[in-house]
Amino acid sequence: MQTLFYDSYIINVYHLKDNQMIISIGGDLGSGKSTLAKQLAEALGWKRYSMGQLHRDMAVSRGMTLVEHNKLAESDANIDLEVDKYQENLGKTEDDLFPILSSYILK
Repeated sequence: MQTLFYDSYIINVYHLKDNQMIISIGGDLGSGKSTLAKQLAEALGWKRYSMGQLHRDMAVSRGMTLVEHNKLAESDANIDLEVDKYQENLGKTEDDLFPILSSYILK
């Protein structure tokens, strides 16, 4: 794994077998991760998976704001388990994608 720091982002590059790689992008709320991930995915012709969107959807389903949901996640282990289950499902259904907790997963 290579870790790169660019502006306010933390970018991890995971090198897999057969010259495949996964790129994860982390950063603060509103820092432009979505824009960066979308542009990068389009440029590389890769799929994009948003953990941020997953958290927004989870917040809506609980009738909470994202900030409230993130605060709840600090003390409720079930939220991490739900995210882990989502990522595990991606790993099983998306071309050998293995689960990585990140803001964006590009493959």
